Amino acid sequence: MADDSKKFDRRIMEKSMRDIHKLLEQHDFESAEEANAFLADYIGPNATKELPSAGELHPLDKAQDLMHEAWDLEEGDKHRITLAEQALALSPDCADAYIILAEDKAEKPEEKLDYFEKALAAGERVLDPKLFDEEVGHFWGILETRPYMRAKEALADALWVLDRRSESIEHCLEMLRLNPNDNQGIRYWLIPRLMVEKRTQEAEKFVNDYREDRMTSWMYNRALLSYMQKGNRTIPKRNLKKALESNATVVAFLLGLEELPDPNDSFALNNYGSSEENEALAYIFEAGEAWIETEGALEWIVETLRNL
Repeated sequence: MADDSKKFDRRIMEKSMRDIHKLLEQHDFESAEEANAFLADYIGPNATKELPSAGELHPLDKAQDLMHEAWDLEEGDKHRITLAEQALALSPDCADAYIILAEDKAEKPEEKLDYFEKALAAGERVLDPKLFDEEVGHFWGILETRPYMRAKEALADALWVLDRRSESIEHCLEMLRLNPNDNQGIRYWLIPRLMVEKRTQEAEKFVNDYREDRMTSWMYNRALLSYMQKGNRTIPKRNLKKALESNATVVAFLLGLEELPDPNDSFALNNYGSSEENEALAYIFEAGEAWIETEGALEWIVETLRNL
């Protein structure tokens, strides 16, 4: 039986994406349709051929392949550290290797920060500076930018933990400038952090920018922001009711009606409960601080519940 507790890591798809790009570079197609027809033999439900190796690899590509192996291991597996160190021996520009060392080897927040800073510097070294101007808007769509973006996200989180909050937020803002499609989901924890810092106008901008979003995180962020701006009025109440309809377990966590698991217990987190409970749990870790630090917010929830 498969181990359902092991979460699929989308980063491991990047090796196949790289091999596909290399394969396409070896052919001169006259149209996108012709290229897609060619690829159909290698990928998809009707594939008849194995995807060939990318051929001779640059040291950074070889190092990145070791990262694909590491990502396929469970967090805490000591072999991940070994693979990361081997990757850096092949190429000191392997940003993802520094991230793994931060996650699996570093013990103190300051040590993690140091690794994440090295990761960001490594990720930036391999990118053409022109990309930061010419590819704004779809930065994540370029495979080579992803280690840089992952490092920037990890660094932003580490800075927040160390109470360097303005720096953390600036990294997040830059990621969304480069990639407003937000494949990394930065907005879900940027908005509550802006609210913690009382930067409500900026928070409102992102709530409006992603107004088509109906994820639980967005619904609760909108409710809290509207309460911060308008107080106990009709629109905030309406927004909170809609958030409750999307996932009422969030409120159970916020009000202490349901016990939170230890955030450092990866097994407990990976095997916690239903999808609704896991979604609520993720939101609490992202935004619980914003609710707790907003004066009257929890009492407002209780009052709203009484009047439902």
